[in-house]
Amino acid sequence: MELLAHNEKNASWFRTSKWPVYNLQGEIIGSYGVSKKIDLSDSQATPFHELNVPIEYIQKKYSESISVEKLAQACHASISTLERRFKKHLSKTPLQYIMEVRLDNARMMVFDSSTKMSNIAQETGFVDNSHFTRAYKKRFNISPSADRRQRIQKV
Repeated sequence: MELLAHNEKNASWFRTSKWPVYNLQGEIIGSYGVSKKIDLSDSQATPFHELNVPIEYIQKKYSESISVEKLAQACHASISTLERRFKKHLSKTPLQYIMEVRLDNARMMVFDSSTKMSNIAQETGFVDNSHFTRAYKKRFNISPSADRRQRIQKV
């Protein structure tokens, strides 16, 4: 999910998916994606209004160290309020959401670049490569290196 601004005061939520584009030699030469605007009435949009600031903050700063305390402070909310909103609307904690954002961005980098895995780990907010590999494998059921090799072989 992405929040895209129309101007300084208005934005809309979009459901977005992205995939790599390969040349005949199996090299990644670009990416393509599909976005679908999520149309919501005001009553349905409540979760998005409540989570707009923290999600935007996480999307911008996922590569940095983000604690729940720091996130709550940036959102002018208490830790318990922030955690309650995430659990209510996303069925996960803020830290689980941060991990998902980091891993989703890491996966795009795995597919869209030849960057070393240790650099991808660092650029997506992981302190060390082994933690990155364990988290990636837990989420996607494949290691990042194997995932990259498998994508290249499919082409």
